Amino acid sequence: MSVYTKIEPAQLQAFLKGYNIGNAVELTGIAAGIENSNYALRTTRGEFILTLFEHIAVPEIDYFLQLLITLRAGGFLSPQPQADKTGQFRHTLAGKPAVLFVRLAGQSVIHPSLIHCAAVGTALAQLHRYCQTIRRFAPTPNTLTGCWQRYEKLTTKLSAADNALIQTELDFQTTVTLALPEGLIHGDLFRDNLLFVGDKLSGILDFYSTSQDAWLLDIAITANDWCVEKGVFKVAKLRQLLDSYQHERPLTVNEQQSLLPMLRLSALRFWLSRLEYQFFSPKSQLPVSKDPQVFRDLLITHRSTNFSV
Repeated sequence: MSVYTKIEPAQLQAFLKGYNIGNAVELTGIAAGIENSNYALRTTRGEFILTLFEHIAVPEIDYFLQLLITLRAGGFLSPQPQADKTGQFRHTLAGKPAVLFVRLAGQSVIHPSLIHCAAVGTALAQLHRYCQTIRRFAPTPNTLTGCWQRYEKLTTKLSAADNALIQTELDFQTTVTLALPEGLIHGDLFRDNLLFVGDKLSGILDFYSTSQDAWLLDIAITANDWCVEKGVFKVAKLRQLLDSYQHERPLTVNEQQSLLPMLRLSALRFWLSRLEYQFFSPKSQLPVSKDPQVFRDLLITHRSTNFSV
């Protein structure tokens, strides 16, 4: 993701002495995402991703590492933590908790096709089914309460029109009360968090937003990125994603009825989180533009449309 912490050559050399992965050949900062410092590392024995955790506490990091190990054991194409010579995964580098991951093959898809959307739907459903018994008790950022808390921080920085839009949407969301099946969700399955080799899925990245929440919310978060072309929400892509998802896990009646409100909640949540980042977060050395307007426009679209699944 973005680079906040710089690594000196001597620091890297000392760090790598604990691993059996050869010597460093090239270290390049990755200018994507907003949470951690990520580097692409090439050594004489392979390619890796080096992550320095900027804000996540050590117990949380260890939870994520165990989750990734569990997912790999289940056959998922999640990142594989690289153990050092003693079998440990987490260390300290440049004063930050640091983990090496084996670099997965493939690239993110910028302009997803219907085939890509189908693959995403299948992968998401399989993830939900597999993780039914995995519990996550950390606070979730996706709740309506979380949206209110973000909005209260932002209200003085917004226009009257944006304040009115957010307030009316928050009021609407308080009326949505259908019970929905839930479990562990990815929470951030955007295009830059999936890798493909051609049309074949090759990697699922960034599990740092996992939480215990409605599976339908995970579908909505995913669809609000994968089903948008040049700012236009494509219902045909949504249907393809949902059809593939339901081959693995059919939606309940309540989920079908709640899809549009959940798409709206997801758009609101990411609009607010991007505004919060824009106004209150420090600049990284490799800044990444995450335009809040994208989700504002998407929220307006979802508020003025209707469709059935």
